[in-house]
Amino acid sequence: MWYALIQQQSTEAPRNSNMLIIPNTKFVFVHIPRTAGNFITRSIVSNIAFTHSFHCSMWNKAPIHRHSTIDEIRAVYPEIESYDVFAVHRDYSEIIQSDMRLWQCCQDHQLPDGFTDQEKEWLSAARLNDIVAFKKLRWDAWIGEDSTPWDFWCDNTVKKIPYERLSSEWTSLCKRAGCESEIVYERIDWQKRRYSSGI
Repeated sequence: MWYALIQQQSTEAPRNSNMLIIPNTKFVFVHIPRTAGNFITRSIVSNIAFTHSFHCSMWNKAPIHRHSTIDEIRAVYPEIESYDVFAVHRDYSEIIQSDMRLWQCCQDHQLPDGFTDQEKEWLSAARLNDIVAFKKLRWDAWIGEDSTPWDFWCDNTVKKIPYERLSSEWTSLCKRAGCESEIVYERIDWQKRRYSSGI
């Protein structure tokens, strides 16, 4: 029995629903932060919403969440053992730089309950442009000092899509997910509401 955190049947995916499972096509997307996860999920879900059932997670709702690892997803959905699992691989230094730029853009009103003490530390390091402190406070604390995002979120069963080749592999990825019509590869910088190659 599937436990669906969200079974969306509209043409809009929630902005922050990133972990995606499509049982009909045996497709799973694992979202490593800062690897185009919002864009991928929203694009695919908008295309398949009326033709396929799907399951996606929002924020940090148990038992899985938007940034669940492959092991966490598999523990809840053992059926995915026979599925094709995809994730986007991006250089770790680029992920950290991208994440720091995102936090540099943050304003106090962007989080409904304000910032936690931990988030204030990330924000301070980002605004000081201190990438060493930012990595230590945010990423080392999250995934471990000696790990990488790919090693933390994935294993050798996950199919790797290089971030720099996402645009060229976009059509085949969408077809594998079950999209019946072509989706134009256009990324939107949600901070500035303009088309962009990504933060």
